[in-house]
Amino acid sequence: MSFQDQLNADLTGVFFSDFKDKVQVNGVDCEGYLARSHHEFGSMGGSAYSFECASSILPAVKKGDRLVRLRDNKSFAINDIERSNSITRLIL
Repeated sequence: MSFQDQLNADLTGVFFSDFKDKVQVNGVDCEGYLARSHHEFGSMGGSAYSFECASSILPAVKKGDRLVRLRDNKSFAINDIERSNSITRLIL
């Protein structure tokens, strides 16, 4: 097993198992961290949700897909995707 495979397994099996946010994207169930980010630009404030999970869980996700939070069936559009080697952040 490569270092990257081991890191992804650790993130999926240990780190993200502590998070309670269960979602579905394109029919794929996953757990991760759903957060509300606050941004300010001049005097205008804004907020957006983001969802972070192990990259190995959602390799085919793309802009325009829908994310559904399973506890209340709230649906979000995926507006942007930030990928690193082991973490995918979906900007909703």
